[in-house]
Amino acid sequence: MKITFSALKDSLTPEKKASDGTLSRFLFRPLAIPVSWFFLHLSFSANMVSYLGAVVCLVALMLTLFPFPVFHIIASLLFILFAVLDCADGTMARVSPSKNPWGSFIDAMAGYIAYATLLISLGLSAFYFNQSGASVFTSFYQRLPLGSGFWIFLSALSALSNILMRLLYHAFREARQDLGPRAKQTKAPGKRLSEEIGVTGYLPILYLLSLIGGFTSIIVILYTIVYGGGCLAVIARMIREVESSK
Repeated sequence: MKITFSALKDSLTPEKKASDGTLSRFLFRPLAIPVSWFFLHLSFSANMVSYLGAVVCLVALMLTLFPFPVFHIIASLLFILFAVLDCADGTMARVSPSKNPWGSFIDAMAGYIAYATLLISLGLSAFYFNQSGASVFTSFYQRLPLGSGFWIFLSALSALSNILMRLLYHAFREARQDLGPRAKQTKAPGKRLSEEIGVTGYLPILYLLSLIGGFTSIIVILYTIVYGGGCLAVIARMIREVESSK
């Protein structure tokens, strides 16, 4: 089957366009068009590209285990590559004549791996390098038992909060569907914000810029606040809906 750039571009539905974050719409998806065309002509499936994206993230995490700045820069570029691949696998799936029922699961798995590895990598970058942003908080975190490992702790907390929030909401949505017509239908909380700031949004770009500008620790703190607070807010919202439906 011959796939053209135009067909790949036109495969994006209006609903998907509306849900895209700014960087996905104007950077990652345009880059994903030639990437999708390339992999399709290599007879790759969308799932294979999802697997590739997960591997790219794991390689990036492995690079940040070493205290060499260039390795961390390469890792941040790999996370940007993941964002492009994540857009590409969806594009490929939409033009594929045969739909794989496991596609959404594999895509979600790659996304979870991306969030965990990127946020942990951020913490490792802040841990290894005495950056200008970190100096603002030196007197604070040096008093903690974790010392400079405070940044790894925060990044792990951020990753855990984000993944827990997503898993709980999916479990909540499944349980709500069992109620049938009695279920109160609401949109996923914070979905638009998540698209803007997540792994296919500003997060990988901010990682690269923070490495160059020396403020990775600031990004770690901001995302811990956003994802930690978001997780608590989503849990509270779900509990209120559960209790009000009794």
